[in-house]
Parts: sequence; C-alpha cells; structure tokens
Amino acid sequence: MAQNQRKLMRVFTAHPPQRYFLILEFGILLGTLVFLFALIMSSLTESIGAAYLAARSADQFNSMADGIVTALFIKIVILFVVVFLLNAILNLLMLDRMTGPLVRVQRILEEIGKGKISDSNFTIRDGDYPVPLARALSKALGYLKHLQAAK
Repeated sequence: MAQNQRKLMRVFTAHPPQRYFLILEFGILLGTLVFLFALIMSSLTESIGAAYLAARSADQFNSMADGIVTALFIKIVILFVVVFLLNAILNLLMLDRMTGPLVRVQRILEEIGKGKISDSNFTIRDGDYPVPLARALSKALGYLKHLQAAK
C-alpha cells in the first residue's frame, strides 16, 4: 500500500508534464467554482430582493422564483459549456506538446531499425516536454553516426 502511494506521488511530482497539467486543471476548476459562486450569489440577491418587493401574491412570487431558477440554470449551463471547451482546447494543446515529439522519436527509431541513420540531430520545438528524451536520442544518433563514419 505504501509503495503504491509513493508511486502515485512520484508520478504527480517527479514529471513536469503531469505537474503542469494538474496545476492547470486545478486552477481552471477553482476559478470556475469561484466565478460560479459569485454569479449565483449576485443573481440570487438581486432577483429575490426584486421579486419580494414586486410580488403582490404568493402565486406571483412563485412565478418570479421559477424565472430566477430558470435564469440561473441557463447561466450555469453556459458557464460549464465554456469551461468544458476551454479545458478541451488546453488539453489538446498539452497533448500535442507531449505526443508530437514521441511520434518523431518513433519515426527515427523505425529508420534506425531499417538501417538508415538520419543526418540531422533530433530536436524538439520550444515548449515540448520530453527534453531529456531529445538529448538522449541526439547523443545516440551522434554515436551511431560516429560508428558508421568509422566503418
């Protein structure tokens, strides 16, 4: 049990992509909750106060309360749709930064498997995450080029 917990904590703290992803997700969800709370409180305060002053009967107050609930529901749905879309876009961008270099690594390794050694070093774009992987692959390619040139 303790070993599983250590593994789990290592995954979330030892690797920058996971750490950045968790911070990003936490920030987005916390911001959404705070904004939603503020929206609900301000809407309820304004609406209930106006409904109480304007209502002449219980039926009229009930219809106003139904309108308040409907308006809040629509605002909440719109907010969650916007947050969902923002979250999806950010996740796709982060996924591209993590998987793009891995696809290039796979291509280079397939070429090496076929006996072809690329003339260029393996580089990654600014902002890509597996920097140590790129350095290690560049060193390996350099060594293979050196061995091939020595033949």
